[in-house]
Amino acid sequence: MDGIQSNQKGGRNVNREEKLIQGIENLGLHVEPGLDTSAQGEYVVVLYSSKGVLWGDDAPTLDARDWEMVYVCPLSYNRLDIRKALRQLVFDVFDVWPSEEDVTDGSGQRFLYVFGSIEGLGNG
Repeated sequence: MDGIQSNQKGGRNVNREEKLIQGIENLGLHVEPGLDTSAQGEYVVVLYSSKGVLWGDDAPTLDARDWEMVYVCPLSYNRLDIRKALRQLVFDVFDVWPSEEDVTDGSGQRFLYVFGSIEGLGNG
């Protein structure tokens, strides 16, 4: 078990990505695999890229991740409460405060959250 990114829940390992998804769902939102400009209502898209770092024995021991999370809602919504809750959720799960950028377009409101993390790979 990797102590950097996980804890036990009901006898199984729960990583930080799962905690983030669970937290989003606890806010009453659903997570989509990508942006859908025809979708109605509120949803969140979570994406990340990763690269191995801190190499030892020809294998990385850590995974550096650049995260992007996009909150999408209709133009008529005023959901400052959800925006604050999403930033707090990222802090609670990853111990970093994400940047927030309004990337709203004509099809709906979009708020982009960007942050980074280091995940242990358990290789050493």
